[in-house]
Amino acid sequence: MRYLFFLVLIGAFFSFSCKQDVVEPNPEWYELKQNWPNPFKDTTYISYGVPTVNDGPGPHIRLIIYDRFENAEIILVDRHNHPAMIDTVLWNGRNSNYGKSTAGIYYIELQEFNGTDIIVRARILALKQ
Repeated sequence: MRYLFFLVLIGAFFSFSCKQDVVEPNPEWYELKQNWPNPFKDTTYISYGVPTVNDGPGPHIRLIIYDRFENAEIILVDRHNHPAMIDTVLWNGRNSNYGKSTAGIYYIELQEFNGTDIIVRARILALKQ
């Protein structure tokens, strides 16, 4: 009986838990997911995926925000040798001059470069209030 009381006492002071990490597999192709929230007021999250490259270094990836007149507002990601992964970035609604972007329609574009040519392009629509 004394040991049972001791185990209950230890259980009250210590919490035992098991942590399980959820690992998403690398995508099989380039993906650009819809931003959320959309429409957004100040900030929005953008998820994209880069697949595994079989030969050589990782690809050169750019994630660019364009306004409705096709002017680049800001480059959120410009990375050489990008690893295969699914990643999420935050756009704070500001342009490359750190000015606040106006309300309106924006295009989010994911580009993959092979030297100087764009070989993959994915585009989605975002609405800023």
